[in-house]
Amino acid sequence: MAKTVLPVSFRLPPEVKHAVEKAADDNHRSVSSLIEKVLTDYLKRKGYLVERAAAGREARAAGRAFAERAAGERIDRELRHTGQPAEVKAERKRRLTKVPGELAKPGRKGKLG
Repeated sequence: MAKTVLPVSFRLPPEVKHAVEKAADDNHRSVSSLIEKVLTDYLKRKGYLVERAAAGREARAAGRAFAERAAGERIDRELRHTGQPAEVKAERKRRLTKVPGELAKPGRKGKLG
């Protein structure tokens, strides 16, 4: 998938522009490519820009936490009126929320269930 880029224009003092052009030429890059790389590296270092992979991991972790919390709340509601002792309810909840090892392994092959 092609990435979308937006044009940006800004002013530079002549000596900075010449230095950027020389640096770009020395690195076999266009001026635009060099500025994008330098700016991107700076923003990542300062924490303003999160890499896509990291953002994806964070989103999956947040989604997983939300799903686990929602499942736990639903199980609590269902078990609330069973008349069973708290230990039995806790054990049933633990068994219902535990992911089997073969499903939790990254890169697993085969079908679910």
